[in-house]
Amino acid sequence: MVAPVTMELRACIVTAHEDGDTQDEIAERFHITQATVSRLLKKFNTEGHLVPGKAKGRAPILTDADAPVIIEIVNDQPDITLTDLAKSINGELGKVVSNPTLCKYLKQIGLVRKKNSRQAAERERPDVKKKK
Repeated sequence: MVAPVTMELRACIVTAHEDGDTQDEIAERFHITQATVSRLLKKFNTEGHLVPGKAKGRAPILTDADAPVIIEIVNDQPDITLTDLAKSINGELGKVVSNPTLCKYLKQIGLVRKKNSRQAAERERPDVKKKK
């Protein structure tokens, strides 16, 4: 991925164009493409500024406001599966989330889901202890 054009470079591009340099000359001087020069000059001429626009992309499904509800669900049911947690979130928040999205969000908020192992519980049974 190409590094974004800095505000300083954007200003230099406009200044060079105002001084009479062609777009090709500016592109060659600053080691950027002519299309980038053209796009920046068009933005400056239409919007009057060089501030980069907001990055495109989809808004996250789960936000920070959802964290308390999700934490409460997990604390109430520590052994809940991702699928069941997703169903609970749908019921509580009305949001449909996939397992991978949910797993990523849990990691993001620092919530570790560690299920109790059935094997570990079996070790504590008296009949299993006798066999050791």
